[in-house]
Amino acid sequence: YDSGERFRGVDLAGELNRRSESAGVGAKFAVTPLTTISATVELQRDRFEGSSLRDANILRVGPAVEFATGAAITGRVSVGYREFRPLHTGLPRHRGFVASAATTIAVLERTVFDVQANRDVVYSLDATSPYYLAAGGGLTVTHRLAGPVDVIGIGAWQRLRYQMLGGSP
Repeated sequence: YDSGERFRGVDLAGELNRRSESAGVGAKFAVTPLTTISATVELQRDRFEGSSLRDANILRVGPAVEFATGAAITGRVSVGYREFRPLHTGLPRHRGFVASAATTIAVLERTVFDVQANRDVVYSLDATSPYYLAAGGGLTVTHRLAGPVDVIGIGAWQRLRYQMLGGSP
């Protein structure tokens, strides 16, 4: 964030600017010409410029499936395990399941389903709740009626579980 950027009185650069360093290793296999499976292990180190409150070390392990453009299903789905270890002793660790999905399913070239889902740790700008676990998803259905006329339905849900200093969510 640029210096001086504020949101609800909070200096965004001071709270959220960070340096992230990561190293990972993985393998990728083409199962079919349109489907690829991968598995990765990644270590990450986040250090915040304005305050060490959110500094953390992170381990992520997990597989992913990618569907190429041209397949009936396109996009990427990943699941895995994340160990989020804050350096501040007053913050609880998070160990558990994480996932993300962004896929598109086309049915008879008239109806398209866009599916989004996530579950992961996200940094917060609130100093009393430095991070939260976000979980949710969404579905957009687009149906072509005739010519350029579509009917679109959108639904989404998101749950944010903030982690407070002292350990209680």
